[in-house]
Amino acid sequence: MYEGAIRLSPCELGYHLGYVNFLSAVAGKTAGAERLDAVDRIAGSGETAVACHPNDAVAHFILGSGALMQAIVGRGERLGVAEEQLDAALRLDPYRLDVLDWRRQAASLRGEQDPRDFVARAHRAREVPALKREKRAGRLQSG
Repeated sequence: MYEGAIRLSPCELGYHLGYVNFLSAVAGKTAGAERLDAVDRIAGSGETAVACHPNDAVAHFILGSGALMQAIVGRGERLGVAEEQLDAALRLDPYRLDVLDWRRQAASLRGEQDPRDFVARAHRAREVPALKREKRAGRLQSG
């Protein structure tokens, strides 16, 4: 279903998101060649998404998460792509906690980053400046 929709409209980001969510579930329930195929398809969908939407954090997140999954299942050469794409997603949208978590996983896989650095970044991301301004102006209720 998703493959057909993507063939008809390859730059529709919503189709890529649905496809990647489906493939992630497949990858989580399978092993061996079937898992590798699902992970490769996720990364391939990310490649198309980034080609169509080079300034969209979600497109870079799709490719970065797919490349990280490839690295995790044994394709270590894809770790650099994962880091590059996840960093691009964070440059475009620095407040995405899900991307921060995937980036932390990539750093952990490489063994170069102290996870506490990502925890600190996540805490800073929760302090979105626009929300602070709204709260100071009395337009945002404290929860």
